Amino acid sequence: MNKSIYAVILAGGHGTRFWPRSRKKRPKQLLDIIGSESMLQLTLARIEPLIPLEHILIVTNQDQAPLIRDHLPQIDPRNILAEPAGRNTAPALALAAMHLLESDPDSIMIVLTADHLIQKQSAFIKLLKKGINTTDKGDYLITLGIKPTFPETGYGYIQMGDSFDGSNSCFWVRRYVEKPDIKTAEKYLKEGGYLWNSGMFIWKARTFWNALERFLPSIHLAFSQLKNASARPDFSQTADRIYKDLESISVDYGIMEKSDQVLVIPAEIGWSDVGSWTALEQIMEKGENGNIILGRHLGIDSKNIIAYSRKKLLATIGIQDLIIVETEDALLVCHKDRAQEIKNLVNLLEQKGMEEYL
Repeated sequence: MNKSIYAVILAGGHGTRFWPRSRKKRPKQLLDIIGSESMLQLTLARIEPLIPLEHILIVTNQDQAPLIRDHLPQIDPRNILAEPAGRNTAPALALAAMHLLESDPDSIMIVLTADHLIQKQSAFIKLLKKGINTTDKGDYLITLGIKPTFPETGYGYIQMGDSFDGSNSCFWVRRYVEKPDIKTAEKYLKEGGYLWNSGMFIWKARTFWNALERFLPSIHLAFSQLKNASARPDFSQTADRIYKDLESISVDYGIMEKSDQVLVIPAEIGWSDVGSWTALEQIMEKGENGNIILGRHLGIDSKNIIAYSRKKLLATIGIQDLIIVETEDALLVCHKDRAQEIKNLVNLLEQKGMEEYL
């Protein structure tokens, strides 16, 4: 493959819906949710056949950067880019593109997230190669769209348009669709032609930089100023000042939904964003009575529960459809139907000044 291919891994989130396991000092991407390796370690291992370690950039925040440097000693610390403040995915990718254009103007960016699961690695690598080859055909913004397997309401959707190359393996994007209600999601699944928005992208760094200038000119200007200051001793202070007033916006909303040069490659790769505790039901084998148990559990008439406890025995009687998570300082009990609200609980902890639990 081309020597100018780089992976940019977004690793600045906290994974609040995985509280109380996920914390500021132990974010979701550093947890061993699936197997013995962390989600971030799995992401690196997944792309290792395609991208050498020296071509991997990790974008995170200043609080998490030391954790990631310790967690991934094989990555050059200079390739771990720390944002002064979180401003969503468009600025994070602008920072990565700025660095790549300085060192390799012909670079191609493969954008990945640090905390997703992909079970079909060979199929995944094959699709990435297709996306890379497609960048040779023009200045396209390419995304991977996941073929839906059930009417999920927690994902955004992408509606496919006409075939791009006549092979029915790459399509123009007709439109992006916000997270639907259950009836709309069922309609999309029945009609076909809709894919889950995976948040994975492939494009030339220069193509993305030009799209920033067109659709998010204030962010483009800010990072152009930052680029000019990269060699100055006051770079850190300049970055702090620029980020203070920087617009917080996702790359989907800021660029992908507006551009007429967006392509989507349908993907069947065993993908999950592992976005909440209930996502484990899609990726882990259920045990007796439909339970998913991580740790020690003894139950009587306990059905369809998700239970996590590494040190203590969890004993349950006559319950169903609950999430139970025990850590050293917190215990969560939540109905599975309300798993998405765990992030609201984390917000409440912050509002009440209970920082020791964050």
